[in-house]
Amino acid sequence: MDLANIVQKFEVKNVDLVVLDQGIDTTSIYGRLQFNILATIGEFEREIIRERSYEGRMRALARGVKFGARPKLTVNEISQWINDYEATGCSKTEIADHYGISRSSVYRIYSENCQHMS
Repeated sequence: MDLANIVQKFEVKNVDLVVLDQGIDTTSIYGRLQFNILATIGEFEREIIRERSYEGRMRALARGVKFGARPKLTVNEISQWINDYEATGCSKTEIADHYGISRSSVYRIYSENCQHMS
C-alpha cells in the first residue's frame, strides 16, 4: 500500500499527516499540494524503474540468458535414474536421496519425462 492511499484513509477519519523533518503538513492546501507532487514523482520513478527492469530482462532473454534456479540434474542424469528406476524398481525416495533432490521433484520430473507414473 502506498503512502497516498494511507493518507486518503486518514482523511476519511479526519486525521492529518504531518512530516516534521520534511515540512509536509496535509492540514494546509500547500502541504497537500507538496505531498501530492512528491507522491506523483515517486510513482513516476517507480514506473521508470519497472520499465527499465523489464527492458533489461527482455534484452537478457534475447541474448539467451535463462532466469531462475539452475537445474540440479542434467538430462543424462534424469535419463539414467529413470532407466534405473524402471529396471531395478528402487523407490522414488531412494532416488531423491541419491541425487540430492526432493521426492516431489522426483515425481514431477518422472511425470514430465514419462507417459504415466507407476
